[in-house]
Amino acid sequence: RNNWFSRWSWRASRVMAAVAWDRPVRHASGIHDLSVSGDVAQADLDGAVNQQEVRVFSPAGALVRHVGFAAPTAIRASNVSGGFAARDAWTVSPRLQFDLGVRYDASRLAANAPSARVGVRYTLDESGRTALKGGVGTFVGVVPLLAAAAAGYPARIDSSFDEVSGTLLRQQELRPAGADLRLPRARAAVVSLEREIQPGLDAQVAVTARASSLLPVLVMPDGNGDLRIRSEGTASYRELQLSVRRVLAHDQMVFLSYIRSSARNDLNEVTAQTFDAPLLERGGLARNANDAPNRVLAWGTLNLPWRMAVSPALEWHTGFPYSDRHMRYTYAGTPNGRRYPAFTSLDLVAYKTVTVREYTADLGVQLFNATGHWNPRDVYPVLGAPAYGQFANSVGRILRGYMLLKW
Repeated sequence: RNNWFSRWSWRASRVMAAVAWDRPVRHASGIHDLSVSGDVAQADLDGAVNQQEVRVFSPAGALVRHVGFAAPTAIRASNVSGGFAARDAWTVSPRLQFDLGVRYDASRLAANAPSARVGVRYTLDESGRTALKGGVGTFVGVVPLLAAAAAGYPARIDSSFDEVSGTLLRQQELRPAGADLRLPRARAAVVSLEREIQPGLDAQVAVTARASSLLPVLVMPDGNGDLRIRSEGTASYRELQLSVRRVLAHDQMVFLSYIRSSARNDLNEVTAQTFDAPLLERGGLARNANDAPNRVLAWGTLNLPWRMAVSPALEWHTGFPYSDRHMRYTYAGTPNGRRYPAFTSLDLVAYKTVTVREYTADLGVQLFNATGHWNPRDVYPVLGAPAYGQFANSVGRILRGYMLLKW
């Protein structure tokens, strides 16, 4: 399988202007911080794509799949987008606040879309040590220019061969075509409970849920035909977060959190260069490539004598998903149904503050993966291959200098 089959030469530009108006208003119902804003942006993409042929071999060395591409092509896309928003940060009383907002988004590439959201903060006790926060709303995303430039990519012919005889088993001609786009949408809700256990020590419990729709996805035909991008993808995210923070004197802090989450999305969502993938497959809903159900993060900043400080950070999370593959590099079983080993990394920053005349700087070192834990980033996923299931490409310890100038 070729690693560098696609060569790009492109130019992208973006110009944006925004304006906002704010005014606090006192009323019998409370204090209203009113704001109105608007923005407009012009984005352009202009380039060329030259894709080289891709060959896939069986474990025995026989050619079992070949993808050929048409001549290099030019890709172009442009968009003018903007929106208007109004917000009211409403303080009903010292214990109760609301945050209300509406927005209207417009784009030359897709139909316009309204959105609205509301947030609330309520202090449960007179002391203000316990607060309940919540929010719900709809949100509108942007259309990637790469999706709008879909028709400019070279056509491809994907051929599969018998491993023993070399007979052509299947051939599919795929022609990138225009996109049918709409502005992506999301519905989100979050609820959190915060409690100051004692001065300098607080804890939080937060629950988040988000459902996305109208995401641009690559839709493949069953046989020969057009490759189109359509706004019919979905995604979901759920999260429970537990965190504790200890604030100490002289800007010292210790933080600990645990997150339980679930993330799913369409395999062919156009969040990256979908047409730039060497091998294309039919999509569907599956685990997100960054889905890690369990994650623990601990970090802190502690002072040492002689104006020295140390800031360690420990991260552990469930391994990211990957897919088993047949020898022709098609999905074997459930996509993203396997996982890498759990990730563990201890990073450390140690520095000393020095002052020369009136200038101050922090000088020190950064040490990444201090324990040298095995955190592979690649895997041999092909069923039947001699190295099937073996992991590789872990990054060991990395030591770098650290400097922060202050003035």
